[in-house]
Amino acid sequence: MEWNRNPYTISDATFAEVWDMALKDRIASPKGIAQGTVNCYRIAFNRLAPLHDRPLRALSLQELQDALDSIGNSRAAVELQLVVIQMVYKFATRHDMVPKDYSQYLQARTGTEDEKGEPFTDEELAELKRHTDNKCVRQILCLCYTGFRVAAYQTMRKEGDVLIGGVKTKASKDRTVPIHPAIADWIDETIGINSFAFRKAMHSTLADLGLRQHTPHDCRHTFSYLCDKYGVEPFTKRMLLGHSLGTDVTDQRYGHRSVDQLRAAIGLLVF
Repeated sequence: MEWNRNPYTISDATFAEVWDMALKDRIASPKGIAQGTVNCYRIAFNRLAPLHDRPLRALSLQELQDALDSIGNSRAAVELQLVVIQMVYKFATRHDMVPKDYSQYLQARTGTEDEKGEPFTDEELAELKRHTDNKCVRQILCLCYTGFRVAAYQTMRKEGDVLIGGVKTKASKDRTVPIHPAIADWIDETIGINSFAFRKAMHSTLADLGLRQHTPHDCRHTFSYLCDKYGVEPFTKRMLLGHSLGTDVTDQRYGHRSVDQLRAAIGLLVF
């Protein structure tokens, strides 16, 4: 009788079984999901093979973190695996299949190679702005003027004229970044982009424009460069990028910024 009322609450479903339910639920949602994104999710799921046959409720935080750490040094790959785990736990939590959402405590730990990058030059940005009829160019500029990692756009929320999201660290997650007026009309088509599909599109788009190749993470470096160029105060810049606020007690305890202050900082960036 209890199972008929809610078959999920007493389920001993494995990670793989819950993933299958979560993916079907996502595909059937009103927003739907592109086939290319589904394919990328399935590749990411396959890389989490050590978790597949484990009952979800029996998994510990350490097991999940170990599975994530075993992926390697590619930040894009690790972040996509993290999205898969988050989808599983979001579905399981909604249906009372697990007592706790461990996915919110996981960290995308990788080497430093994906943190390295080179910003777009002023000349390259100017060339991009001459081709805003191209969807991928618009998405590149959205990344350059928000500072979010591309993986963050998978679960991004837009509330009014601000974006709320982030991945990787406690400082990065659920941070607020006002939308630059110049990209306001393009944000909706950028939210939900798939990391792998975007990388591929970005590579071909830059080649078509005759520009040197950049990675999506270079867009984040570009945002940092623009903040420096146009005089965004360092503490505010760290908040916008989701960087650690350091060990300074004054910054940690009293270094608040209102949304209006963050909006004013974004407004300094010339488009």
